[in-house]
Amino acid sequence: MARDNIEMADVADSVDVRTGDITDELDNLGEFDVVTIGKVGKLRFLSNLPKVFKGTHVEEDEVRVFRTARLELSASRPFPVYADGEHLSDLPASLRILPQALRVIVPARAGE
Repeated sequence: MARDNIEMADVADSVDVRTGDITDELDNLGEFDVVTIGKVGKLRFLSNLPKVFKGTHVEEDEVRVFRTARLELSASRPFPVYADGEHLSDLPASLRILPQALRVIVPARAGE
């Protein structure tokens, strides 16, 4: 994939990147959902912030949404990488999803 001049990126799995809602879709298992925002001025960035809560920010020209199984991330300065509030690494970093690598036990749904 080509290197992009990105100001901000959000990477998720099983989360609707437009709304932040957890999804139960199984069509993207094994892939990251990625949203990147290219260079924009501070005023434009702030004025478009409410669109994030409506999910309409993905319609902006500077916003790109895609899925991928692997990511190579780097920055022009040291930058920490977090997942679920935990510090994983610092950039540069190589990320990949290992499908079905973790077994999780959850209670049955009500009525089952």
